[in-house]
Amino acid sequence: MDPLDLDEQEKHIGEKVDGLLKQEQESLRDIEDGVRMEDGHMDVSSDTIDVSRVFRENNSVFPESTAPGPSAEDEEVYRRPEKKQRGPREEEDDSLRVHVIDRDEYYIRRKYYDYQEKDEPKKKEGRAVIITCVILIAAAVACLVVYLFFFSQKKNAAGEETTQEETETALVYSDTISCSVSEGGVYTTPLSITLESESENKIYYTLDGSEPDSAASMYIEEITFTVDMLSQLTQEVTLKAVSYAADAQISGVFEVTFTIEMEELTAPVLEIESGNYSKAQQITVNAEEGVTVYYTYDGTEPTTSSDIYTGSVQMKRGNHVFSVMATDGIRTSSVVSAVYNYSPETIDYSDALSLVKEYLISSGIIENTDGTLKGGTGTMVFGSAGKLETEDDAYYYIITLSRYNSSGSLLSTTYAGVDDITGDVYSVDSNGSEYTLGALLAEN
Repeated sequence: MDPLDLDEQEKHIGEKVDGLLKQEQESLRDIEDGVRMEDGHMDVSSDTIDVSRVFRENNSVFPESTAPGPSAEDEEVYRRPEKKQRGPREEEDDSLRVHVIDRDEYYIRRKYYDYQEKDEPKKKEGRAVIITCVILIAAAVACLVVYLFFFSQKKNAAGEETTQEETETALVYSDTISCSVSEGGVYTTPLSITLESESENKIYYTLDGSEPDSAASMYIEEITFTVDMLSQLTQEVTLKAVSYAADAQISGVFEVTFTIEMEELTAPVLEIESGNYSKAQQITVNAEEGVTVYYTYDGTEPTTSSDIYTGSVQMKRGNHVFSVMATDGIRTSSVVSAVYNYSPETIDYSDALSLVKEYLISSGIIENTDGTLKGGTGTMVFGSAGKLETEDDAYYYIITLSRYNSSGSLLSTTYAGVDDITGDVYSVDSNGSEYTLGALLAEN
């Protein structure tokens, strides 16, 4: 076989390998790309071919030849060109860039590996272009780094002059925002705050100390603080505001910190003033909506543990101090008190006894005020057992009703109670010296 040019040999061998791929399917074996293959390794690259491949081992491609020159059995083995015929590539092309398991002066004996292409063949010129681009990009980055370094050095050297120049530039876009509250001021609720832009631009503000922008609350009307907006008696507020010009230029941040104190809770009002009273009165209390009113009627100061006012309170007989206060859970009002001296016009014991006799006569129990029992069967004797004071501060005369027969023997003893103001007559139960008011027997 005539010697072939190396490139032609590579091409021819490549065609043979491609043909073998269609016939042999052996175990998969990965080979690293771009490695020059010698003594059991393979490099399938050439000056014009750069292909990534996965190889499959094929151990029985051709019978091995031992005699010089090609034979019929070994016609697929190419004669190695004489060194002087290989052209200008000389020694660097000592390999035909296919798998070589043996070589001698005349022949190249091969063990092939089947392969599959991973990528399309590409020109080496493409690789050169990529390398060139990478070099250019690296050079550009290096220039940028150098520029930034010298710029920062220049800026540091300028120092104070640069800062002054930037300040003057910023002032071109400045705006003055005025506010109706002052830094460190103390105000009580309700409080209304006004903001104003000197350039009449839109204003955006925050009340929690955060930085304002166009997503913050827009100032449209007075900002009002009421009690229900505060969580404690004294609260510090930081208001920040910026203005936006028509071209979306933002001003510097205006900031003011002030203190808001809750207004005092209005104290309850007693409808009944202090004074002397001879007739029964109902004490009424007026207070703000939503508050709870506590009261005492013994001269002590009310607390949240005192009685809760739910409706009018009956004035107590005698000289007493009635006190009230209100709370909304955070604030507590001042205490309001009144002194009531209630001395009612009362009936005396004789009047009370007459009322009891009238009831007994009308009921048919006795015949006359002397106490004669009906039918003359005996006599009822009346006596005084003192006064009974009930929980509602009412007083009752306790009258003993003793029944005797005509021979003077005691038949029974019962009791009646007479309200010393109204004159109403009640039954009274007795347990020794203790008395309990019973049912109403007669109204006066």
